[in-house]
Amino acid sequence: MSRRVSTCLISGLLGVTLGAVAPLATAVPFVTDDVDAFFGTLGATASLQSIDFEATPTVGARTGGGVSGLDLPGLSLAADLPALKVLNRAYTGNHNTTPGGRQYLSVDTDSRRGTPVSFTFVQPIYALAFNLIDHDTGDVVLDIGSERYTFADVSNGESVFFGLILDQTGPGFDSMRMLAERDGQFALDDFFFARVPARVSPPLPAPLPAVPPISVASAPASALLFVVAGAWLGWRQKRFSER
Repeated sequence: MSRRVSTCLISGLLGVTLGAVAPLATAVPFVTDDVDAFFGTLGATASLQSIDFEATPTVGARTGGGVSGLDLPGLSLAADLPALKVLNRAYTGNHNTTPGGRQYLSVDTDSRRGTPVSFTFVQPIYALAFNLIDHDTGDVVLDIGSERYTFADVSNGESVFFGLILDQTGPGFDSMRMLAERDGQFALDDFFFARVPARVSPPLPAPLPAVPPISVASAPASALLFVVAGAWLGWRQKRFSER
């Protein structure tokens, strides 16, 4: 199934425009291009992880030096061509979107030819968000499982926010694939993703301690006296009731 994404609105499942859906009362998957709607719907979660590339060592240069693989906290990237760069200066429309920051991820083949980029998460996730920047030559497609999200091209240097939330009780997903077939240079910044909560089975109740039977041979004298006294009282009660 394919979903078309624009900078104005995102059409969600079942033909519902999700940009206007009230937070915390929406069906999943929830897809939006509104930052506040995404975080308002997601709510507080201890598993939310962010990557703004500010602490990531720079890779490559504005012209050349890209790599085919990049490992990040909780996430690894692989491109068919050596196009992955972490830059700290704006270049032909690619730029940082972190407030007060400088660095960003550039997918740059140094040509007009695009390249597929695969994202693999260390653990399955159920929520994802990022800024897609300067995809100004044709559409960008994002494949997650059987779903395809299509981002219409924007003006030079323009960016769009993408947020996706699935049911956290489901299996989530641990990989996705992005391709700008006709755009050899675009950028990404400010990744957020939330891991699927660990499934914890409730602990089994502790078994009751076993009570060993008391045998005449091993019973202490006090226990034997108790048994004999009980038998005598029972005999007395029976004789008394027979009179």
